[in-house]
Amino acid sequence: RVVTILLVEDALAHAARYEEALTTLDAALEARPRDVRLLTMKAWVLDRAGRSPEAVAMLERAIADRQGDPQGAEGDGELYEALASSLDKAGRAAEAIAVLKKAAAARPRDETVRYALGVAYEKAGAREAAVAAMQDLLALNPDHADALSFVGYSLAERGLRLDEAEKMVARALELRPGNGYFMDSLGWVYFQKGEFGRAVSMLEKADAVSGGEPTILEYLGDAYRRAGRPADAEKAWRRALRALKQGAEAERPTQQAPLERKIREVAPEIRPAKR
Repeated sequence: RVVTILLVEDALAHAARYEEALTTLDAALEARPRDVRLLTMKAWVLDRAGRSPEAVAMLERAIADRQGDPQGAEGDGELYEALASSLDKAGRAAEAIAVLKKAAAARPRDETVRYALGVAYEKAGAREAAVAAMQDLLALNPDHADALSFVGYSLAERGLRLDEAEKMVARALELRPGNGYFMDSLGWVYFQKGEFGRAVSMLEKADAVSGGEPTILEYLGDAYRRAGRPADAEKAWRRALRALKQGAEAERPTQQAPLERKIREVAPEIRPAKR
């Protein structure tokens, strides 16, 4: 029943039917007021609706209600993760980091909190701190797939220790073979290594799994262009633009201008082939 509700809410929220989604969630929460999945989904919908301060207040109450409750520990990490995300969307990135640092100190083996801390650092622009937090998590669990991919991608993005980055992301993909974002990260490692054919192949797989995620499409276009396939690059970038304009990625408006610039730049490479 809860899983069905969450699937419905996800569909409604992506369709921007926020009030309808919130009404359904509130009804479900009356019956299950401590259900972490319902609480975090409501926070996510509030964030999507531009009501992050409400999400913050709700999650803070939920966490406070669980203090001292021996049954409350399960799921606390997810609540802190959601709270940090809502704080960030409310423009309170420093508070998000502070909340997670305190939670990590109280729960040193909580992998969800530690991963969320790394993400919060990255969102705040503190890349070195983010990588350090993920490395701390990997010291706790060397097979934490998301942390492996995060650190590997971070290395690749800066062109550092690319063989090590490849091993880390490949291990993440071995642990979770169907993950399109890990495929995307591995494709970007290949791109940075100058292996453009392998990059195209992996990024095409990532695109097939993700179903049109703009960042993956942008990277795929970059790989096509470097592989000498400018027409395919333009198509990938135009697909990314369409996904952005349809509102699927409204939180990343800055992605549109670079895509438009790339499409303009590649146009002279395509025209001769059309004559």
